[in-house]
Amino acid sequence: MIVAVAHRVGGFAPTRGAAPPDRPSTDAPDRADGGLRADRVPLRSSPPTAPARRLDVTLRVDERDVDLHLVVAPGETVAVLGPNGAGKSTLLGAVAGLVRPDAGRITLDDAVLAEAGRDRGDASSWLAPHLRGVSLLAQEPLLFPHLTVLENVAFGPRSAGRPADEARRAARRRLDEVGVLDLAGRNPAELSGGQAQRVAIARALASEPGVLLLDEPLAALDVVVTPALRRTLRRVLADRTVMIVTHDALDAYTLADRVVLVEGGRIVDEGTPTEVFDRPRTRFAARLAGVNLVTGVVDRGAVQVDADTRLGVGTGSGADRLMTEGGAVSFAVPPALVTVSFDRPDDAARECVRGELLDLEPRGDVVRLRGALLSADLSPRRAAELDDRVGHPVWFSFDRAAAEVYPADRR
Repeated sequence: MIVAVAHRVGGFAPTRGAAPPDRPSTDAPDRADGGLRADRVPLRSSPPTAPARRLDVTLRVDERDVDLHLVVAPGETVAVLGPNGAGKSTLLGAVAGLVRPDAGRITLDDAVLAEAGRDRGDASSWLAPHLRGVSLLAQEPLLFPHLTVLENVAFGPRSAGRPADEARRAARRRLDEVGVLDLAGRNPAELSGGQAQRVAIARALASEPGVLLLDEPLAALDVVVTPALRRTLRRVLADRTVMIVTHDALDAYTLADRVVLVEGGRIVDEGTPTEVFDRPRTRFAARLAGVNLVTGVVDRGAVQVDADTRLGVGTGSGADRLMTEGGAVSFAVPPALVTVSFDRPDDAARECVRGELLDLEPRGDVVRLRGALLSADLSPRRAAELDDRVGHPVWFSFDRAAAEVYPADRR
């Protein structure tokens, strides 16, 4: 059952109205459903969950130039990251049943959700979205405006044929799990953005999906609300099979067992969050990790980056063993450890790159100075001294020992 998009099947229109500011959810509702007050119903301390299932996705969508293969193990949370248009939403849509692949096969354990190819693609190879055992949680809560919070969360179990009382008990357990049971009697229009998203999480869980899909669930929330909801997700996603699309490396670090990077409709890297972000292989990953990434070829004990740039980073950080002649290596260095100057630093321990200063970007208490190859984070005072150098050559430099050197290809 795809709870978050059930209105597309059932004909209801979810609320999209503006929400009031977050407020403590301490007022108890009068009645959730005509029975006992929702906050006084005895609950289990740990709601039962369906057994975790294995998701195996192979798909090709020609119109969007997406060609992916991904396996999510039972009980594993995989974060999918990539730039806009990379194919992340296509992947979720294909699993949820909202996008039909031109070729491929999608299975949940032994159940075939979709199978297509040159000689396939008929109705028998396509399982309807509401029969897949998949819940999709989007950026917006998409709650049904005519139902109370309790009935919104009970919608999934009831649609699956469970009796009304049993569905409401399951809904109360899930609302309690995400910390908003006291809101059970309210209407969606009375909720703040953070409260509505918690209710949407409870609704997605209440149908006991075999796999839970999260499409940037924190992206539309205020920065004050996001940390608490992220902690809630970390708790409720444990031991479930989950695929989460996000643009935030912190989401990946805190929620995911494994990270998959998608660019241009292809998987370009995958591994644990530490493997992917501590030693990035793509500029997109480096941006998420907040480091400079430079790649070059080993040439006579140094790294030849381009025709004009040659760096000796291989002689530091115990990286000599990586310096195989002709081999491709990468190094990462945080912008905070890069300095910018008019003149070349007179320090043999520093690696220096001369290049045009492209722009200055305020970032909180620092200003990022961007060059074609390196960026540096400097104090506002120091950045102001360099403001008139935008469009002119300057020297970017860093201590050789600050560079994290590693093979350009993951081994």
